[in-house]
Amino acid sequence: MLIKPQIALHLGVHKTATTYVQSRLWNSREELKKNRINYIGLDELRKRLTSKLGDISFGKQAVFDALFPFMNCNRLIISDENILGGTDAPRRQAFYPWAKQKVKKVHSGLEGCDVEIYVTIRSFPDYLVSRYSESLRHFKFLAFEDYMSGISSKNISWLPMLEDLALVGAKHIYVNDFKYVVDGDKYLHELIGKRLELSEASQGSWVKRSKISQEAYEIVKLYAESYSDQSTRRLVGMMDNHPQTTKSNPFMPFTKAQLDTFKERYEKEVEIIRRDPRFTYIPE
Repeated sequence: MLIKPQIALHLGVHKTATTYVQSRLWNSREELKKNRINYIGLDELRKRLTSKLGDISFGKQAVFDALFPFMNCNRLIISDENILGGTDAPRRQAFYPWAKQKVKKVHSGLEGCDVEIYVTIRSFPDYLVSRYSESLRHFKFLAFEDYMSGISSKNISWLPMLEDLALVGAKHIYVNDFKYVVDGDKYLHELIGKRLELSEASQGSWVKRSKISQEAYEIVKLYAESYSDQSTRRLVGMMDNHPQTTKSNPFMPFTKAQLDTFKERYEKEVEIIRRDPRFTYIPE
């Protein structure tokens, strides 16, 4: 008889040090195994599960079959921000309009397991600029204003996504701010369920991708007018791997009034989340 493990479903969101977390888990996988904790590498997880979640024929049993080989443990960590969606332009007036369907499908395949959902949120300006910067590495170039055209300012919120996750049926949904993830190892210990000495993350621009600078944005915008999408993405990749030698000004396409509004909204949303019994805000 299969004893189903406790599941830690780490969903990101994007640009909240997910690659850093995944790199540390991957580099620590032998230590985790000694403690009967399994972590599925990102490439393997995306091949087996994430890339198939949009397929109607990939249902509950298929999800279970994809994850079954990793269930010989006490705790299984499933970490992929792409389960929520991608970093393409926001659509349907939401950050992750298909999150509920995808996460619910994963959750249904884990029936009988104790599933904990972990999700990190971030201040709106930092998240949006970081998400946009990441989109330039994967999608056709859009000016920032075009990238944001699918979501109005009043609908920029974490609450709809969290409401969708609450409807999935998981008993435990842990929410935290981005700063908690990068503040030592506390978040990782929450995720793995115990205090262990974990290996450091691998080095490289792919682990810690920076936000684009104002100068880089202007260069890419001009370049995209004359060259192919593929060539433009390569230019962004080259910029990732070659630090800017001139003075760098952060790309921040919001006015001070917008920044103040976003700050007030984010703080109010954190308080709403703290008071909502469906969520556990960490740290408390």
